Amino acid sequence: MPRRRLPPPICTWHVLGAAVLVCVATWSLARAGSPDCRPSANQKGSLLVFPAVEIQWDGEGNLTQDTIISLTNDIASDVYIQLHYVNGDAPLEAVYGKPGEKGEKPELIERSHPGWNSLKCEGLLTCDQPMYFSAFSGRPLGVVPFSNLDPSGRPDGSDSGRRHLRGYVLAWAVDRNGAEIHWNHLAGTATTVNFADGSAFEYEAYVLQARSGSNGFSTDDNPGQLLLNGVEYDALYETLLLNFFSSGDQDPSLRGIGLPFDTDLTLMPVQSDLRGKNFGPVRTFLRFDVWNQNEHHFGTSRRMITMWDQELLSRHPEPSYFTREQLQTDVGYARIDGLANVACDPFAIPAALVGVSNRVIDFSKYECQKESSARTLPGDGCEEAAITYDAQPVRLCGREGDCNGNGLVEVGDVLEFNLCISGPGEKTAEHCVCADFDEDGDVDLLDIAFFQRMAGRAPSAGSLNVCEGDDR
Repeated sequence: MPRRRLPPPICTWHVLGAAVLVCVATWSLARAGSPDCRPSANQKGSLLVFPAVEIQWDGEGNLTQDTIISLTNDIASDVYIQLHYVNGDAPLEAVYGKPGEKGEKPELIERSHPGWNSLKCEGLLTCDQPMYFSAFSGRPLGVVPFSNLDPSGRPDGSDSGRRHLRGYVLAWAVDRNGAEIHWNHLAGTATTVNFADGSAFEYEAYVLQARSGSNGFSTDDNPGQLLLNGVEYDALYETLLLNFFSSGDQDPSLRGIGLPFDTDLTLMPVQSDLRGKNFGPVRTFLRFDVWNQNEHHFGTSRRMITMWDQELLSRHPEPSYFTREQLQTDVGYARIDGLANVACDPFAIPAALVGVSNRVIDFSKYECQKESSARTLPGDGCEEAAITYDAQPVRLCGREGDCNGNGLVEVGDVLEFNLCISGPGEKTAEHCVCADFDEDGDVDLLDIAFFQRMAGRAPSAGSLNVCEGDDR
């Protein structure tokens, strides 16, 4: 969609013509319930954006890093949550060795990997419920795991044999038919834990409020499209703002102790087409305007990204102005914008961005580990975006035995349960979480016994629409 920037809250438009009447009315709607039309990590809303999610494995396939997604529903009513996982990296072709001397097939060195692919699943948050799930396993919420985007991940580019899977998660409130609804009672955090180096960081999700409709009802008559325009949902920032320590040895405490600082910067355009038949990944041209602490403007640093980007500031292409040598001061400030650039790529579009900066300090020379702290980036101005998806009836799977998601374990669940039976030690299909009672990855005789005992009862997570209480 073409770029449309909304005026910042302090601006007044002075333009004549019928189009202005529309713009003024739209702005009035955006301003009706809040002094600002933009996202925040300090409010509750109907749409959550987690820009940085990553799983890592060591060279032997052992899990070394996981991201925990926490969700909270703070009202005394149940709500369905639709989750979309997106792989942020590009597809990779398989890598083969040289053919054998006698015409044997070349040895497969590395399998092919999907890229920019997405998965959809649904979960249920009950009344006043905080809940979380592991990106690796989908437990304990019982949703399809993020790791299913590319099981066991791809090589991370180092020589250590490590593998990773990176990308982002979108979550929003929907009704039983999968249509987006007004439900400004959601909040969330992402906590990434690295078991190998003993580090962790956490950030608050971007939270966008629904601005049309009443609580529990559709936001408009067009399910399958979330308009982030200040009318249906909050708009986004026009530019992101980044404060950073320049990359390299720093001494912020002025104690004569040099510590290697760096910033792992994640950026993504929110404009997304998540339908089965879509227009492909979004490309945008990133522009960084950089200043040092002496207020000197270094000009611009540029790079093209597709769908999602994560890179240490020290590894940004020249000229980046992010290192101590280039910036010439310890700290700097950058404004980041997603632009079209026909000369570089005719398919690049202007795009509203969100991002996470993770400041990393390396204490290894003092026999300690890395420490990091993350935050979602603030911004300036307003800009629109849209998220399109296939609105389909909710199909909950993950509540013990309730494979059709109607709140009871009954005859309608028997067929799907039977299709999930795999036998001891045999990994079951990803959609069979509801049948794996003992959470051991298979559906065997023990799970069948549990299923029989649950017949006619609601799953232990609670039946649907059982909450009673205030309507906040």
